[in-house]
Amino acid sequence: MMTFRKYYNLLFVPAMLIIFLTFFSGFAVKSESEEIKYLLRERTRILQDCYYGLIDAESAEDELAGIETYPILSEDIKGLREWEGTEVDIVEKMIFTSLEKKHSILGSETYRAEICWEVSGLGEDYTMTGGYYIVVKNDGGKLLLSNFTPID
Repeated sequence: MMTFRKYYNLLFVPAMLIIFLTFFSGFAVKSESEEIKYLLRERTRILQDCYYGLIDAESAEDELAGIETYPILSEDIKGLREWEGTEVDIVEKMIFTSLEKKHSILGSETYRAEICWEVSGLGEDYTMTGGYYIVVKNDGGKLLLSNFTPID
C-alpha cells in the first residue's frame, strides 16, 4: 500500500503543476491582433499625454521607443519635438471594426484595419472612421509598430 501512495504523490503533484501552468499561461499570452491593438492604443495614449503636458517629450520618446521602431518612431519623435502647444482633440476610444493580416515577409507583417475613433473635441464630441495600413516588425519575439498609414 505504501508503494501506491509513493507513486501517487510522484505523479499527482507534477500532473497538477502541468495542468495549472498550462491553464494560466493561456491568460498571459495575447493574440497577435490584440497585441497590435494594444500598440496603437498605447501610441495614442503616449502622444496625447505628451501633448497635454502629462509627460515631457523625453519621457514620451522613451515610452515610444518601447513600442515602436523605424520609420514611425523617428516620425513621432520629430512630431513631438516640432509640436508648438496647440490644442488637440482627445481620442476617448478606438474601436477596431476590422483587423486583417495581409502579408508576412522577413519579420514584418502588414495589416489592414478599419478604426472608429471616438473623439472629444473643443466644441463637441464626434466619431470618425478610417482605414489604415499597419506594419509591425518582430524584434526578438516582441512586436513593434513600424508604420501606421491612412488609406486614401
